[in-house]
Amino acid sequence: MEDEQEILPSPALKVLVIDDHEAHAEGLAELLALAGFETSYALTGEAGVAAAREQDVDVVLLDMNLRCAGGCAAIFRLSMLRWCSIRRTGRCLGTGILGMPI
Repeated sequence: MEDEQEILPSPALKVLVIDDHEAHAEGLAELLALAGFETSYALTGEAGVAAAREQDVDVVLLDMNLRCAGGCAAIFRLSMLRWCSIRRTGRCLGTGILGMPI
């Protein structure tokens, strides 16, 4: 038909999950993959910041209570990346950066 337009699939959003509990990180990444997202995960703030630098991710879901290199430190380092936009939904004390538990 003349009026029909070809609909091209949009690429999946790339989501990075950062959580020091592997079962949580892997489980959330798997759920998001089932929903059509391209996912990866990291188990420390340092590894997550490195992964965010290396991968062209669209979204980072971060556990604010990381044991090593806490969530606040990681989010501060993530905020220095060119693409970062922080959504204000909770409070990370002393940093002015806000996050939200999942």
